[in-house]
Amino acid sequence: MSFEIMVIYALPEQVIQQEFVVDEKTLISTVLAQFCQIYPHLELSISTLQFGIFGIKKQLNDTMQPGDRVEIYRELIQDPKTRRLKKVKKK
Repeated sequence: MSFEIMVIYALPEQVIQQEFVVDEKTLISTVLAQFCQIYPHLELSISTLQFGIFGIKKQLNDTMQPGDRVEIYRELIQDPKTRRLKKVKKK
């Protein structure tokens, strides 16, 4: 049985969304490898990617489920706590 899933990668200036049709035993690693091949200019490495499905961290060997949305996470530019503290001090 095949079904659709989505991979999302948010950059500061744009959001990249790519749909895939996969089989029921498809691994997240397979989908991420395909995403990296489609977008080589992003210079993503599967071994260092942080990702999850609907905000829940997953492993490369987890299987995809119908309707899953794989989110690729970027490293934080600034610690949110530090940013809020600076904002409060400015006021």
